[in-house]
Amino acid sequence: MAKKIEFEFDDELYTLEYSRRTITTMERNGFVLEQIGEKPQTMIPMLFQGAFLMHHPRVKEETVNTIYKQLSGKDELLKELIECYRSTLEYLFDEPEEEEKKVKWRKA
Repeated sequence: MAKKIEFEFDDELYTLEYSRRTITTMERNGFVLEQIGEKPQTMIPMLFQGAFLMHHPRVKEETVNTIYKQLSGKDELLKELIECYRSTLEYLFDEPEEEEKKVKWRKA
């Protein structure tokens, strides 16, 4: 199951989470998780902003930036966001339960 992060800002509860759709959107906009170390100035804000897309798609970039600026524990937050992102991708490699297996592939 995908992970999520919650916090309150200006008396509103925010839930940060990724879905397959939001990750696809982020990737189309140039986000590459493996480039966080090489391009932190670009990738970290994209990772944070992308986490709003699932539950808060209409939040303005300015508000997202203000929230990020005021959040404490950014190192831990970054680790959690990466874990949330990765846990969402796990579905690509999940094997179906035995009773769900209906399609088998073979080399031709």
